[in-house]
Amino acid sequence: MDTTHCANSTDDDLLAAVANGDTTAFAELYDRFAPQVFGCAQTRVADALAAEDLTREVFLEFWRQAPALRHGTGSVAQWLFGTGHTLPSSAASSGL
Repeated sequence: MDTTHCANSTDDDLLAAVANGDTTAFAELYDRFAPQVFGCAQTRVADALAAEDLTREVFLEFWRQAPALRHGTGSVAQWLFGTGHTLPSSAASSGL
């Protein structure tokens, strides 16, 4: 992906790039959504450190799952927030 246009790219364009292993596109999506994912995480876990861990887990899972995600399966934001809502119980059971 042309990094000069990364900030102007749509979430779907960035998702396609992330699916192909583009770390710059991943960083752009992280910058766009990490503050909101962290905010949601803070409502789900006991403290800021746990919220940081959960945010990290959400984005790691996004990186892993990006090749399987397709246009039309919902927005990147929906996927991130949906995953953030399902990870606390699994993160807690795994010792995070």
